[in-house]
Amino acid sequence: MKIKSVGISALVAGAAMLSGCGSDSGSSNDSSFLTYYNLSSDVAQVELYYDDSLVTSVSYENKSTRQTLPAGSETIALKTEEAGDVTKTLYESELDLGKDKRNYLISVGELANGDEPLLFTYESRDLDDEEFEFNLIHLAKDFGDTVTIKFIENEDNELIETFTLAYGESLTETLEGDTYYIQVEDSQGEVLYTSPDATFIDEIQYYFVLKNETLNSDKILTMARLVDSFTSPTVYRDESLNSFFRYYNSAESLGQTQLTLTKGATTEQLDPQDPDSLPELSTELTAGTYKVVLSGSSINGALYNFSAGQDTTLVFYRDEDGKLDDVSFNNTERPSTTNHQVTFVNLLNNQGDDEVDIYFVASDASFETTSYRITNTELSDVARIALPSDYYDIYVAIDDGEGAPRVIAEELNVHFSTDAEAGDWIIFAEPASDTDTPVEGSPSVINRVAM
Repeated sequence: MKIKSVGISALVAGAAMLSGCGSDSGSSNDSSFLTYYNLSSDVAQVELYYDDSLVTSVSYENKSTRQTLPAGSETIALKTEEAGDVTKTLYESELDLGKDKRNYLISVGELANGDEPLLFTYESRDLDDEEFEFNLIHLAKDFGDTVTIKFIENEDNELIETFTLAYGESLTETLEGDTYYIQVEDSQGEVLYTSPDATFIDEIQYYFVLKNETLNSDKILTMARLVDSFTSPTVYRDESLNSFFRYYNSAESLGQTQLTLTKGATTEQLDPQDPDSLPELSTELTAGTYKVVLSGSSINGALYNFSAGQDTTLVFYRDEDGKLDDVSFNNTERPSTTNHQVTFVNLLNNQGDDEVDIYFVASDASFETTSYRITNTELSDVARIALPSDYYDIYVAIDDGEGAPRVIAEELNVHFSTDAEAGDWIIFAEPASDTDTPVEGSPSVINRVAM
């Protein structure tokens, strides 16, 4: 199964060796360091400005890389794009960025409705060769104003340290490098979260955030590590959580298909699914490895892994040779907002070696001027884009460099709004007629479904 890392909402792995990547603590003259982390689900994409200049754009549940800025009092702003190329300022403040300090600006709650982000500042320092520094920020408001953090040594299940942390606050502790797992309890002693085990390396400063996530409409507690050089935090989910799964069948000639998943003595059989449809709700699974059979297809006994605490869409499509293949991505779950995250999946096997572009053109723009576009996608590519609420003409086109782009599929006057068309969407570009012998240049279509 090919799992695609997608543009503005990349997939994240489970527990792994916690290396020092991006964790350097060196200073640079009179500089300070700033990282922005977007945990405000009502804004699909936020633009970070320094001194009226755009620094970077950050999508929901992602972060900027570490930015090096002059130390001192600096104007930092968070903005978003609205219809008509209007840029709206959501937050602006003079922040005191101390010399050689590591600053984390994190938006929580509803940024578009006035909830101010929080600023956390840490020292950049050298550590002894037998210790690491653990920094943790409590931003999981749905799980209590105060939580207890337990560090448990993995080999002997020995309790090493216990800390108490209030919402909106951070702790900094120095511990001996080893393999641990972390347990989070509420004020009544109920276990809210248990992390996978992970190895902490000496002489590294680690930065973690406790945060809320939504999994198939339920709130879950997760822990994310912020690494300087990555725009996607590494998320550690409780391994006792179930997984959720849905699938999309682009191979129309199979007709109504039935998917069977087998794990040990457990068999899960999904109801037959019409082509070009996506179930509104996911099927809940115990996390783990499953043998998958898609009736009437070559997917017969294929192995797939469904991770704990994740909601996955699996897409079946035909490759350039007409053989059944698959790609998957994690689903986003955000409340209805004034902007929208669109996942574009290119399933076009009938365009030869040509790459595909998709344009979202509002009434006051053209395909040349619109900033809402995804370009150079190949077969099975998955990418994401954030759109303000507006009416758009959607064009899927090929640009061969010889004249105007050639439109191969379109959907006109599409309204992304806060009403019936609210929320996040998936757009599949695929051949109009499914066949195991693709005909280059044959008609293509757009299928758009709610996430």
